[in-house]
Amino acid sequence: MSDIARVVPKDVSSDYDLAAMTMMVYSVPRRQKKCQALVVFPGMGETWRLEQVIAAWENQAVYRARHLLVAGTEWKIETTNIRPPIIKNLKRKPYLLRRMANVHAQDHAHHTREQAVWVVEMVQKLRIKTLALFVSPYHLLRAYLTLLKTFINVNIPPVKMIPVPVNISPDTIIPETGTDAWSLVQGEMLRIKAYQHKGDVATLEELQQYLSFLWKE
Repeated sequence: MSDIARVVPKDVSSDYDLAAMTMMVYSVPRRQKKCQALVVFPGMGETWRLEQVIAAWENQAVYRARHLLVAGTEWKIETTNIRPPIIKNLKRKPYLLRRMANVHAQDHAHHTREQAVWVVEMVQKLRIKTLALFVSPYHLLRAYLTLLKTFINVNIPPVKMIPVPVNISPDTIIPETGTDAWSLVQGEMLRIKAYQHKGDVATLEELQQYLSFLWKE
């Protein structure tokens, strides 16, 4: 989908929009324990995204979620071991999925937008009103903005979305790139700008309107 490299040299120029969106998305109260659905966007060979969302899903004493949505990814190049059948493979180590009812998995997705389209379809089908989005910190802003824009593009009201950055050190090596998370930040910034122009990622103004709604709720 993109010719933007994953690892891009740093650009220290000021960018108000990206800074503002990052601050405001990451300041959303962490009320994921009350959400109807837990959602994860896998990718980059990062097993920890799936491990942590499944750990939350299995903890029924704390989390009230009735659905677990596991978006697909580019399994042909993915370094994790969760190729289709996804749910069956999630029962194995290191994921250890045991609570099977109401687990929904997308077999494949080429990119974040395809993941978001599938999640929006499932939200409509299952009548989900609140969800928690589990993604690695460096990718969470773009994932959140892509999901928001997908709701906007299909002209249905966005549900209440809680961003959940998975707990992982930024020094951890990302399997797909062989670099740490710090090195992926500049590429994420470029992708957000490029995909905003394409209409696949929410703008600052759209995010402002959505967060106003979310905080009122």
